[in-house]
Amino acid sequence: MTVQILRERTGAGIVACNTALKESGGDVEKAVILLRQRGLDKAGGYTSRAATSGAIGSYTHHDGSIGVMVVLSCETDFVARTDEFKQLASDIAMHVAATKPSAVTRAELPELFVASERSLAVEEFVKKAMPPDKIERALPGKMEKFFEQHCLVDQVLVTDNKTKVGDAIKLLSAKCGEKIEVKKFVRLGVE
Repeated sequence: MTVQILRERTGAGIVACNTALKESGGDVEKAVILLRQRGLDKAGGYTSRAATSGAIGSYTHHDGSIGVMVVLSCETDFVARTDEFKQLASDIAMHVAATKPSAVTRAELPELFVASERSLAVEEFVKKAMPPDKIERALPGKMEKFFEQHCLVDQVLVTDNKTKVGDAIKLLSAKCGEKIEVKKFVRLGVE
């Protein structure tokens, strides 16, 4: 029964679920974490492949004031046609509507914007009379929050409030055995 529950929650195969349950001592939550970690590790091997197929996920707010389109790409049209892939594209589009990210990844943020934020953070710490060694330790955490606010893949998906967008992509990538990535998004609003 627990194998079935684990399969429904993760989409992993029977053997993988059995192994994860044995390693976690029968704890389903720990088994989910183990499977996610393994999925993320497995998905890392697909990064050098070309993702030339895909689908466009879209979201329009109920009053028509916000519209989003997301290009989610993969390697084959077979994967692009799956319900799970289309659902992820749709979930990401809804997420973009709700959170207004500035870029897909950290690398896409303008260097000047990141440097400016880093300078402002240091200035804030200096105003609080923090010693340089504490500033050095606190700065990475402050910048991490900045990236979580502005980078799509670093944000927690609004549809489940647990998984980061990048991790959801990696999990589906591992499950499908293909590279999956957000190529771009467009968010329009009358706000």
